[in-house]
Order: sequence, then structure tokens, then C-alpha cells
Amino acid sequence: MPQVFMTVGPKLHERFPKETICTLLNVTGQKLIAVVEEVFEIQGKHDVAFTAIKALHTINEAPIQIEIKYTVGENEYGKGELFDPPAEQRKLLAAKVKKLMDFTLPNFPASVWIRPQRESLFKGI
Repeated sequence: MPQVFMTVGPKLHERFPKETICTLLNVTGQKLIAVVEEVFEIQGKHDVAFTAIKALHTINEAPIQIEIKYTVGENEYGKGELFDPPAEQRKLLAAKVKKLMDFTLPNFPASVWIRPQRESLFKGI
């Protein structure tokens, strides 16, 4: 299950009111989910989650940090194969996320991490 985590630095909160930030995060989260589903070819699986958290303080960090983690597992999507997107897909995802963020919040540069979680275990709610 891919998980999109966005850490929002204090500068965004200083610039916009809370209601505006909530709207921005909701729209951005939906777009990020769609990009992950498209690039990882899992549209319709409804298996990508989004969480945004507020950073109290950052040093030497982009104002917005995005981390996309996913479990590397066997038969994850019923295809009878290991779900482990190749480097090309991960690079494409990072580029698309960066482009989306540059368009959505052009004055707040984003860093993007794509992180496979090998030998991990996920237990949902």
C-alpha cells in the first residue's frame, strides 16, 4: 500500500490562513494519490493514502517535503508477482510529483522521496 506523507514547513502556515491550507492540502492530496496510482499502475485499487503534517520548525529543509513509501510484497495486487516498481517508475513518479508541486505551490519548493519498504509488514485498520 503506497502512503504519501507531506510535511508542511512553518512558512506555508505563516503565509496562508488555516482554512486555505486545509483546502490546498485536500486538493493536493487527491492529486498526489492520482499520480501515484497512475505511475504505479494501480488505478481503481483505492490503496493509496495521504497524510499531511505540520512541522513546527525546520533547518536546511524544503518548505514542503513529500515522502512516498510502499511495501514491497508478493502478489500485492493479485497479479501473482512481486510489487516492486522499477527505478524508472520511481524516477518518473518523483518527477511528476515535483512538477505537480511546482505548479500547485510554486513559491514553496518541495523535496520528494520515493522509499520502498522491504522486509516490512503492514497491518491495516
